[in-house]
Amino acid sequence: MAAFAIDVKRNREATKNLDPAWVIKPLVLGKAANCEYEVVADSGMTPLSDFMLFAGPMGIESILVLTVSMAKALDAIHSAGIIHRNINPACIWSDSSLTRVVFSDFSRSVHLSEAVEASRAVPLLDTRFLAPEQMGPFLSLVDGRADLYAVGAVAYSLLCGSAPIQDAVPLDRTGTPAAARLLKGDVPEGLSAVVMKLLSQDPQQRYQTTKGALHDLSYCLEQLRASGRVDTFALGSRDAAPGFDIPDKLFGRENELRQLVEALVRVRAGASELVLISGPAGIGKSKLASHNVSTGTERFYFGRTELNSYISVSAAAIGGLPVLASALSYFDSYRRGTANVIEEAQRDFFGRVDSTDSHHGPWDGA
Repeated sequence: MAAFAIDVKRNREATKNLDPAWVIKPLVLGKAANCEYEVVADSGMTPLSDFMLFAGPMGIESILVLTVSMAKALDAIHSAGIIHRNINPACIWSDSSLTRVVFSDFSRSVHLSEAVEASRAVPLLDTRFLAPEQMGPFLSLVDGRADLYAVGAVAYSLLCGSAPIQDAVPLDRTGTPAAARLLKGDVPEGLSAVVMKLLSQDPQQRYQTTKGALHDLSYCLEQLRASGRVDTFALGSRDAAPGFDIPDKLFGRENELRQLVEALVRVRAGASELVLISGPAGIGKSKLASHNVSTGTERFYFGRTELNSYISVSAAAIGGLPVLASALSYFDSYRRGTANVIEEAQRDFFGRVDSTDSHHGPWDGA
């Protein structure tokens, strides 16, 4: 018997219309000693976390069989309109043949039409298998491609013996893992390429659909069984984005990005800076300020001033790091008032962050 801490009511609501061939559905909900619980049927299946803990290393073909089975189940779930958002070895269940996989714990799932921004609050989650857009340092919309990243992370763990990202600090997920073939020479080159595509940091560079990933994984299995090898091949030949996706890449802002990087370098050396980005409405100030220009573990405070003399500051961060403020200060008549607002908000904001060790003097608005 296995016990897991989940939101049982939300899990039941999310799974009620899903095919039991692909998910573990609760039979009964109950409550005892102020704790809610659910009862599920004993299908004889075992969570993958137990396989990984007790069964020892798996062969390449077994890993591929299991990964193909995961992709099939996930394709059925996505086809039903559900994004899981918390796939990890503890919620992937399989039979001894590895050909049948079901998923559990849909307590954090959403409908595909509800692509939502991730939250930095990730209690009780195994962050090693969460996609970068779910973790930071810059959170973005999370859709079905986050589930594909998780499948890739699980496959990588099975192939290499460790998760692609060992550091589970939520705000530092900008690194790219070493290719599976580099860590384990027996991993076929074509399979390694598929897994690394699933693990792309940029969602736009991953497989866009489960069907596209499933096709390539199935091809790898066919090639391995036919010839004992999987050579490189054209990835994503059956993959197509379900809709128009506007890329996050910034164009024509190389000079501004360079200035932000230079400011980061100075701050890392011990300086304290306030960077102002000004310009007409809609020109892309917020996009520039939120763009990931970090090459390390820097965190940012983001602020924004408006012409009606208020400032709002929001970001989970640590002290001694730069403030990036987007200021609509191009009107001379508002320049001094904007400076006063920023100075007052700066004093108030940094006064609330006890861990901040930097000292910002009065700003003269220059």
